[in-house]
Amino acid sequence: MKLIQHVWMACIGLCLFSCTQTDELETAQGKTGFIVSLTDGTKLDVSRATPGDIVDSEGIEGADFNLRIVNVETKEEIYNKKVGTGVIDAYSGVYDLTATYGENPVLALDAPYFKGETTGVEVFNDQTTPVTIACKVANALVSVTYDNSKASFEDVYSNYYVEVKVGSATPVQIDKTGEKSAYMQAGSAFEVIFHGTIDGTDKAVTLGSEFEVPATLNAGDHLKLTLSPKLDRFDIPLSIVDVDVVEASLTEEIPMEWLPKPKVEAEGFTDNELSFVETEQKDAKLKLTLSSALQDIKFKFNFEDEQFASLGEEKEYLWSDEENRKVISEQLGIAVSDNSIDLNGLLAKLQTNAGATTTNIIEVDVKANDRWSSENKTANLTYKLTCNKPEFTVDAYPGNIWTKEFTVSTLREEQVTSGDFTTLSRDMTYQYSIDGQTNWMTLNDGMRQDRLLPGTTYYIRGLYRGEVPGEVTEVMTYPETPLVNGNLNIYTPTESNANYGTRYYWDNWATLNELTCDNAVGMQCWYNSRSGTQPIIGPDNSTAAWIATIGWGYGSSNWATIFGDRGTIKYITPGELFLGSLTDVDHDDDVASRNYGISFYSRPTSVSFKYKYEPYDGDHTDIFVQVLCDDIVLGEKSFQQSSTISSWTEVTDELEIDYNKYQENMDLIPNKLILVFKSGVKESVERNKQINDVLRVGSQLYIDDVELVYAK
Repeated sequence: MKLIQHVWMACIGLCLFSCTQTDELETAQGKTGFIVSLTDGTKLDVSRATPGDIVDSEGIEGADFNLRIVNVETKEEIYNKKVGTGVIDAYSGVYDLTATYGENPVLALDAPYFKGETTGVEVFNDQTTPVTIACKVANALVSVTYDNSKASFEDVYSNYYVEVKVGSATPVQIDKTGEKSAYMQAGSAFEVIFHGTIDGTDKAVTLGSEFEVPATLNAGDHLKLTLSPKLDRFDIPLSIVDVDVVEASLTEEIPMEWLPKPKVEAEGFTDNELSFVETEQKDAKLKLTLSSALQDIKFKFNFEDEQFASLGEEKEYLWSDEENRKVISEQLGIAVSDNSIDLNGLLAKLQTNAGATTTNIIEVDVKANDRWSSENKTANLTYKLTCNKPEFTVDAYPGNIWTKEFTVSTLREEQVTSGDFTTLSRDMTYQYSIDGQTNWMTLNDGMRQDRLLPGTTYYIRGLYRGEVPGEVTEVMTYPETPLVNGNLNIYTPTESNANYGTRYYWDNWATLNELTCDNAVGMQCWYNSRSGTQPIIGPDNSTAAWIATIGWGYGSSNWATIFGDRGTIKYITPGELFLGSLTDVDHDDDVASRNYGISFYSRPTSVSFKYKYEPYDGDHTDIFVQVLCDDIVLGEKSFQQSSTISSWTEVTDELEIDYNKYQENMDLIPNKLILVFKSGVKESVERNKQINDVLRVGSQLYIDDVELVYAK
């Protein structure tokens, strides 16, 4: 069965607005006529260097086509030469355009002829007109396949070929290689004749009429003959396997090497260069434009990255070679498909050299239809991958810094300036140094470093994959700030007079003495104007503080008959010793402002002190400590004692400050310390119990040797 179909070969673009001709278009404004240029993809690369030196080895370009333009009305030919660039001047009117390539011989080997026509193109004044001409093979061809699958022609014939004749033209021979095809003008009457000489004899074999071929072939028809030898020499030693006229694909129509060269386009690059950060997720591919199946790829590498430097810039790696392919795909992570070279796997593997930028060069040469992309001398097939150091920093929360140790916080996403946070986190170690330059020591799994000096600056950094350092950050341990006058030895009394009792003041501490030593009248001051916190002899004969709940105010019930309302105690107040100040004391209204806390820039772990206690009426102590940032609590602890402690007892663990309760404030720096000792919480006193010149006394707290403890 004969099947005759046409083949369309290519499309040549004759366009007004070419994507590569911007400058010319700008200068063409206001002109009348055609502008001829090629848009990307219209390049006709369908020739080969052999046979016949049809065109040069770079192939047919669109500009190799001859363009003929004729005015439809006047029949005037205004243009007949190679397609060029720029505007083809023409008067307004209607034109027919014909593009051709080749000579369209009566009969020749490997001589394709291309032709395309566009008619009725109208040109207007002061305008340039875009034109697209679809071109096809305009002659016909005959090819021969010598099938040796069942028997070899060489075993039967010493010489053989197929002759093609067209009229009086010189016949052409398709030799035993079958590499060349016979081209003829469309519609020509032709003959196909097989000639062979039986091996070992002079007997000639000629077959012609046996080929049932069409009388003529139309433009674009491809007659394919498939012949096979017979070993039976008593019969005609040739089998006509197939005679077919088909719609030829490009690879059937023309030898593979006539097809366009493979084209490589970089995606994700800028001028074939890609700069990225180690661990950064980038998308980079080399897009392959092929006219037939991919045959091979040739790689050359020049890596500064030390892990791949041994591959060597002088060695070539072929994708078709199994061992080479393992290097390319497994070691380098390059993935190859029919239409692309995916470099994402390589980008994920490329590294800096311990943070130093690496420049890595890849050269590729792609083979398809027996042609290499490097045949295009202007093609840039070298690609530069520059791998830069990721930028990141680590820190230690103020809440993880102490006087003799600190704990580094794990890397957080906001600390990564460049690079991929997830990838960096998976392989991050943490180090510290005394000078920030040398002797970097890796922290343990808890990222904690102890046995440090108080008030000393240290340096920390993250280290990615054991080689790439992040930015260096300073960490300063808190000083071991002692509590001023913690032994309570330094105090100052004021002399009493007829109107108020003695007031006692401690350096660095505050009391309610100024409030409770109220202004009195005459002899009443000895029982209604007294200090609730007074110095006493403590352990080791040192000075301690007696802190008592007392009654005070204008008068006592003992004197009510004489002094009326002034004979009643107005207030009962627990005594206090605290860090801070007492201000705004108003003896008329008997009020004052307690200002708890002092400026303090450190992080004690606990408070120790010595104490005794005598509760009254089921009372208990109110002792508490707080470390704050302004008014935000960072850590605190309270201590309550409701039992009688008759001998001096040291508190060591009971007032260990709890910072864990306020984890949400770990990023705040302490700047305030509150420490309060109160004799109790109840307002009750025992009448006529005079202690330390105070007549009305309730719970009594004795305090000495207060210290801030820095356990870490």
